[in-house]
Amino acid sequence: MLIEMHVIQNHSPSNLNRDEMGNPKSCMFGGVQRARISSQCIKRSIRQSDIFKNEIKGLGESYRTRTLPKLIFNGLESAGVDSNIAEIISRKFLKFGKANKNGSAKKSTKKTTKKKVIAPLQTKQILFFSDKEISNIVKILKKMIEGKTESDIKDLKFDTIEKKMITDHISEITPDIGLFGRMTTSNTFVNIDSAIQVAHAISTNRIEQEFDYFVAVDDLDKKGAGMVGEAIFTSSCYYKYFSFDTDGFLNNLGFYDLKDKIGLEILKKILSGFIKASVFITPSGKQNSYAANQLPDAILINVRSTKIPISYANAFLKPIKYTRNDDLVEASIKALVTEVKKIDEKFNIETSKRLWFNLKDIKMPSTTECSNFDDLLTAINNTIDG
Repeated sequence: MLIEMHVIQNHSPSNLNRDEMGNPKSCMFGGVQRARISSQCIKRSIRQSDIFKNEIKGLGESYRTRTLPKLIFNGLESAGVDSNIAEIISRKFLKFGKANKNGSAKKSTKKTTKKKVIAPLQTKQILFFSDKEISNIVKILKKMIEGKTESDIKDLKFDTIEKKMITDHISEITPDIGLFGRMTTSNTFVNIDSAIQVAHAISTNRIEQEFDYFVAVDDLDKKGAGMVGEAIFTSSCYYKYFSFDTDGFLNNLGFYDLKDKIGLEILKKILSGFIKASVFITPSGKQNSYAANQLPDAILINVRSTKIPISYANAFLKPIKYTRNDDLVEASIKALVTEVKKIDEKFNIETSKRLWFNLKDIKMPSTTECSNFDDLLTAINNTIDG
């Protein structure tokens, strides 16, 4: 089953996702400049949100981090392993990548001030793994070092450790890894293909980036500005697109019987958390300065048994403008409705269910209209159950 979500969301002046210069990210689309929020930014804001985490609470926790050796060190210490031994064996996991430059030992120009700097327990590659996998690694390591001296452990090759972890199948895939996927360069952790596709959000309208000139007045010395600066921002109506492969997600978690009740319950939780977070969570960039906390104006969900993902981004190939009769959001929603009708008529692609929710009371043909967001979530759950 393929579940796709299309969202129209207007934001007031903001800088939700910055480029390397600190300006709002943008792109060319349809020959004109558009505002953009990267898919990486959207996915992280969802994955790290309290809404998403609460929905999958109790199903296992995962981390994307470079601190794998440090977590192993902490786990070994908690398991009663001597700290010196724990550090020796934890440092072997730096084989996943060398310590960063800031952690490497530096030579001093003065002989009298030479000082050894210990490299931090960090890998060069950022990894995505579950707390269960850390626990499995710690158990394996504890057995491997039982009865061994520090000298024995120093001589222990990382290749030997890695082969043991691969043989013992340490991988424990939590729902968030099953959803977002992971790619590693080590056979220790199993690669997982993402069960979702997330598009870069793009503005339906052409953007005009604006400059905010500001000053900070010294509260005590009020003779003038204590600081002068400027910031760039924009205001845009965004089209967002998400595609969720439910079969792929269940397979990632080991549920190859797609009617497995436990698997379906996990699927409902992860899907509910993902949809809620997609709707209610906004990227945090510059939010303390702009507070652009607007909710979506329209949500369309398509459910298909045939896995043919379809983005309706081309509805906005010609930049949307407000008119005398329609504001920017209304015009964007109507353009989306037109594109959906056109795709349906020309390609005749099967859609088993189509759910429609919007704040402007604009009709979408051949849809189940949901009067509120709770009805939309209920309808999705019923689709999975049915």
